[in-house]
Amino acid sequence: ERQNLESQGASAMLHGSACPVKSNRKGVRKGKKLDIDTFYALKFQNEGRTLASDNVFRGTILTYHVKKGYGYLEPKDWKSLPPSANEKLAGAFARNGASSGLYFRKPDLKDGFEPKKGDRVSFQVYVDEHSAGAENVSGVQ
Repeated sequence: ERQNLESQGASAMLHGSACPVKSNRKGVRKGKKLDIDTFYALKFQNEGRTLASDNVFRGTILTYHVKKGYGYLEPKDWKSLPPSANEKLAGAFARNGASSGLYFRKPDLKDGFEPKKGDRVSFQVYVDEHSAGAENVSGVQ
């Protein structure tokens, strides 16, 4: 039951809008907000992430939304990505339409790296229950 609450409420709890404890007022819930590290730890746990390969790839940052904590990068060579990642991405592109790049989040960035559009990067590729994405993203010269 706890895991179900965590998977359904992690995002809402981060923003303070959901909690298993109801208040006395109808429709109003009170609860402790999750800190960002706890939020992402729960999210990663429920996604079933696995590293698609030990290889390190190169690419370019397409966009990064600092306030929202996510962005997209374009691999230098899409075909060089692991077959498991390409299969997941093909399924996601079929469901969602055109690709906007390989997804990454703030916790996927190496410590101290602040991406900007056009930055050249190195990264590893993961697959999860939905698609594939980039992790260990860092700048390169």
